Amino acid sequence: LAKKDDRKGAVVYNRYYHVFSEGELERLASGVGNAMIVDRFFDKSNWCIVLQKEALNQD
Repeated sequence: LAKKDDRKGAVVYNRYYHVFSEGELERLASGVGNAMIVDRFFDKSNWCIVLQKEALNQD
């Protein structure tokens, strides 16, 4: 969302984000089908994960 701020003479963009507690992101991602967590790390004040899509079993 953007709003024009006439006092600043600029457009101001508001950004919102969630800061995850340790383990929270993994719990949320555990419900994703056909994906597994291959890495997790703390970066720039927030937790991150890397997911890898699993191959579909076509037997």
